[in-house]
Amino acid sequence: MSVEFNPESFSDILKQLWWRMDSKIDLETTYYSGLVSGIEFIKNGITTFIDHHASGTAIRGTLDELKKGTCDEIGLRGYSVLKPVTDLMLMNV
Repeated sequence: MSVEFNPESFSDILKQLWWRMDSKIDLETTYYSGLVSGIEFIKNGITTFIDHHASGTAIRGTLDELKKGTCDEIGLRGYSVLKPVTDLMLMNV
């Protein structure tokens, strides 16, 4: 599969790369992302984290899934802030 990627500006990088990837993130992906990251944190001695999370189009319930994968399942202490890039997508940056 060929994907257009010839950015000439930061806006092009967002449109051609990041927003395409973000649009594929769903709640299940968010959960497993938190779980796998949490396992890596524990393996490296990290017990507390702060996360600035953006999840494309799956916004509602995202922080609950992150909490389930990192705090509930693994026992990490964490704080996640959700500021989705979708805000910028809606502005057509």
